Amino acid sequence: MSNKRKVICDTNIYIYASWGFKPAVELINELRFDDEIELLMPTIVQVELLSIPRTQKDMAYKDVIDQYINYPKDEGLIVQINDSIANKAADIRILWLEADGKKLPSPDAIIAATSIVLDATLYSNNDKDFVYAVDNFELKFENPIDRGDLEKFMKENGLSHEENNTMKTLERVLSNMDEEMLRELALKSIGLLNDQAKKEQIKFARGLKKRRNES
Repeated sequence: MSNKRKVICDTNIYIYASWGFKPAVELINELRFDDEIELLMPTIVQVELLSIPRTQKDMAYKDVIDQYINYPKDEGLIVQINDSIANKAADIRILWLEADGKKLPSPDAIIAATSIVLDATLYSNNDKDFVYAVDNFELKFENPIDRGDLEKFMKENGLSHEENNTMKTLERVLSNMDEEMLRELALKSIGLLNDQAKKEQIKFARGLKKRRNES
C-alpha cells in the first residue's frame, strides 16, 4: 500500500449504493477513481456484503455486490485481520463495555480497528457504533449520508431498515399478549441484559408501576 490517503467505507455505504442511492454511488465512484486515495475494504465488510440474503436470489443484485468487492480485490486493497487489528478491536469492545455497558458487535469493532491501525478515514452512516472509537481511539470518522434524503429514497423505493422491520414484528407480537405473558417475557428478557441495562430496566419498570398506581 502506498502513501495515498486511505479510506474505508462501512458495509452500509455499499448497501445504499447497491440500492441505487445516488449519494452513496457517487461517493464510492469518487473515492475509487481519485488518484490520491486508496479505497480499502476490510475482509469483514466483504463477508457482510456476501452474506446479504438477496445475493442468493437476485443474480443482477449479486453482480452489483460483486463489482464492489472485485475492485479492491483486483487492486490488492482487501485488508486482512492481523494481530494489531485484532488487539485494537478487542480493546475497543472491552473498554466500551467496561465504560458504558455497550456490547459493540465484533464486525463494527474490526472495521473501526482496521481504520485506526491503517490511519484510514471511515465513512459510515452508523454514528452510534463508532462514537466511542472516535472519542477514545482517535478514529477518523465521517458520515456522508443525509439521513432525510436516505429515508425519503427508501420510502419511495419500498425499502426499510431491518431494525424497523424487527420492531414492527415485535410490536405486533406484543399487542397479542396478555399481562401474564408479558410478565413472563419481561422476566426472561431481563436475564439477557448486562448489569447496567438491568438497572435501567428495573428503574423504568418502577416508574411504570408508580404511574399506574397514580392513575
